[in-house]
Amino acid sequence: MKITLAAALCASFLAAPAMAQSDKATECGIQADLFQSVADLRRDGKRKGRALRTTRAALTDTNRKYEAAVEPMVEYIYAVDKAQLGDDVRAQYLEQCMAAQ
Repeated sequence: MKITLAAALCASFLAAPAMAQSDKATECGIQADLFQSVADLRRDGKRKGRALRTTRAALTDTNRKYEAAVEPMVEYIYAVDKAQLGDDVRAQYLEQCMAAQ
């Protein structure tokens, strides 16, 4: 499964015109970690509402800037057919995010 929402989320959160590649890699990594944690919650049988609350509660100073993106991430992961969730959602998201302009 390709995480196609990556391009839209990256565009919103990585919009700085002169962002260094290392900064982009860091930000994409933070977002990818969030996607993976939501996918893990889904695989563990957690309901969507629980995944949303758990993910929001786990935000740290490092990733709190993505708080507004948590709900769309959860909605997306729970809309995808569970059988199509790959084992490594993080890697799939990271690839898409790094490829986004």
